[in-house]
Amino acid sequence: MSLLNLKELVNLRKARGDHFIPDHVADFFSDNSLEVLENFGYNTPELLNEYSCALEDAVIALQKENDKLKGTIALSEFRGSSKKSKKSKGKKNSKRVGKKNKM
Repeated sequence: MSLLNLKELVNLRKARGDHFIPDHVADFFSDNSLEVLENFGYNTPELLNEYSCALEDAVIALQKENDKLKGTIALSEFRGSSKKSKKSKGKKNSKRVGKKNKM
C-alpha cells in the first residue's frame, strides 16, 4: 500500500460512511475507539497498520538518503581540504626552491 495523503484519508472516510456497531461489541471499546470504528469500519486497525508501515518505510528511506548525503558532503569537504593543503604545500616548496636558485 502506498503512503496515503490527507485527501485519500478523507475520501476513505466518505466512502466508508457510518458503520453500525452492535451494543454487545460496543461495550468492549472506549468512546474514542467506537468513533473510529463507526467512521472507518472494523478493518480500521488493518488500514492504520498499513498506513503506519508505509509511513515508517518512507521515514527509513529518507533517513538512509540523508545519511548517504551527509557522507557525500563529508567526503567532498575532505577532498576539498586535501586539495587546498596540497596546493599550499606546493606553493611553499616552489618559493623555497625559487629562493635557493636565486642565491
